[in-house]
Amino acid sequence: MVKQIRNGEVVEKIIENGDGYFHWLQKKSGVEGALSSMLAETVFVSVDGLDDILVDKTKEEIRRQYAEEIAEKENLNDKDTETLYKSIRGDCCLFEVIFCLSVSLNDMFEDSDAYDGPSHFFGVMMSNAGFDLYDDEDMDTIGEQVKEYWQRCIDRILERKYEPDGTHGLFPVKEPERDLRRISLWQQMNIWVDQHTNEDGEWVD
Repeated sequence: MVKQIRNGEVVEKIIENGDGYFHWLQKKSGVEGALSSMLAETVFVSVDGLDDILVDKTKEEIRRQYAEEIAEKENLNDKDTETLYKSIRGDCCLFEVIFCLSVSLNDMFEDSDAYDGPSHFFGVMMSNAGFDLYDDEDMDTIGEQVKEYWQRCIDRILERKYEPDGTHGLFPVKEPERDLRRISLWQQMNIWVDQHTNEDGEWVD
């Protein structure tokens, strides 16, 4: 599981100020509360190595993006920025992998006035996978039932038990030429984008 190591005064100060990696992911994704904790506590497994590249991208780019954004905010020098980056250790969690995908999607459509940051696409993927059936208010009232449901959503993604067309996964598409469970999430994302863009490359719902 991904964790942030308090290995120095700089990292200690950043975390105490509420700018730790987990809190940064919450702010950037727009997902907080119990669901964010479950996503962060779930190790992302690259089934049959299909998502190895995505895992590497997440570790190298998303974790570094965090360090560089906080460094700019706190006016850190290069050495302390690198220390902050290296303080994030362990396997990728599902939270940061989905956020990596949302950043990539946002980069494709950053000029669109309709979408404001990765949180939009993070929310769309959460909805695609069914997480939005319940929210934190439901968690407060019916508790374990919500948690068990979210866990089933998580398991479907990790174990690739969604439908061949991606239904109940992150990227459902219409009449795919291939079983989406047998290709990488990155490839699934690009097929999904193709089905949601017009000939001018503009997003259409």
